[in-house]
Amino acid sequence: MLEGIDIKELVEVLIVNGALEIDYIGKEEVEGGDEDTNEDANEDTHEEYSCSEVECTASFMSAFLLSTMNQHDDALIHLKKFQNLSLRIHPNVWKAAAGRTLSHDQNDSQTTTSVLFEPRIYRGDDTNGILPIDLYQNLCSLFAPDAPYWQESDYQNRGYYSFYTPMKEKPPTNVIEDVIMSHLLPLAEQQCSESIVGVEWWVHTRPTQSSLGHPIHYDTDEALLARERKVSHPVVSSVLYLTGADRDKDTTSASAGPTIVFDQTPDSTTVASKAWISKPKDNSFLIFPGNLLHGVLPCSGGCIDVKQTDKENDNHRLTLMVGFWTRDVTIGMNERSLYSPCGPLPPPNSEHSWVLQSQNGYLNNKTKRGEKNRARELDLPKSDVLICVSPAWEQFKEDDAATLTIPRGLDHRYFVSNAPRCFSDDLFEK
Repeated sequence: MLEGIDIKELVEVLIVNGALEIDYIGKEEVEGGDEDTNEDANEDTHEEYSCSEVECTASFMSAFLLSTMNQHDDALIHLKKFQNLSLRIHPNVWKAAAGRTLSHDQNDSQTTTSVLFEPRIYRGDDTNGILPIDLYQNLCSLFAPDAPYWQESDYQNRGYYSFYTPMKEKPPTNVIEDVIMSHLLPLAEQQCSESIVGVEWWVHTRPTQSSLGHPIHYDTDEALLARERKVSHPVVSSVLYLTGADRDKDTTSASAGPTIVFDQTPDSTTVASKAWISKPKDNSFLIFPGNLLHGVLPCSGGCIDVKQTDKENDNHRLTLMVGFWTRDVTIGMNERSLYSPCGPLPPPNSEHSWVLQSQNGYLNNKTKRGEKNRARELDLPKSDVLICVSPAWEQFKEDDAATLTIPRGLDHRYFVSNAPRCFSDDLFEK
């Protein structure tokens, strides 16, 4: 038991919700029963799971949850049970993400990798945030937890998908284009010398009090990677935080997991020396070089509720991600299917009613914002520096008797081996 969190109960909930790749083992198989001769007994048979898989999951989740609660010495005991693990996100990174004061300045280390620019966040003014309030509310409504988008896109059951929009000089045709073209694109253009010709965007939603974070990864052109096994990145990656944190306070609660960005690229020969931490604030905008390693840390352990369901928790961590590209990523794609990487916007019809909703007020009123120059001629908001922690990773040695392997369905790459290559290798393993 970890401060009220029952590991056994958590494992069972994760299994039931399909988060773990654990196979059922029927009781009749374990006991050598015969299905043909024991039909009545089968009605009362309880299905079980492999003890070894449950042990791996319980040990991993113990290390995981102890890390979120900053009990890192205890977490290490469990991590050392896993074969080949040798590196974990440094305890000071977890502490900084939780808002704890570190014992000494963590910003003196030089980066191990040359970066295009240092990650930064735009929060706008204290009243409105980065987007005008009407535009912000429109976007939040489009992607609210009970909005048609999630069911019509089959978000819960579908793999990664995104939408690609060329940045042509034309009025925006929907609220997403308006947000990107009028408010986000000018901020991205400040950070690069090349022309941005298109944007790839996608959205994520997670219940704030039961989020386990998002795997550490690189943004890349998924279609090109699958087609030619080449790694290519947007020039700028970004996160528009919509809901899940407190827009009116400088510091956020632990309900929404923080974004973490490392000074590490697929070409890095050493692990990152720095980690930038972005604590979500509603209606704020994070940007960073598109080739940097990044992900989302889980919310703090005190907020994880294993009994929480999506319907019970309307306060989701809702984010709009935008990758800004200096080349047209659709060139070379044989077919752009709906709800696939860099796919087209679905047709506005009853099957995709969310697209109709996004266009409301735009197609018949092109002068609303489209004829104005984007925010280039306006005073652009100032950016704020992010928390930066160094070192970013900590090495450790496994126990001599280590036998466990990390459950695939839970591996968010917070604890790794064979770094830094493991992160680039992961691109091709997908």
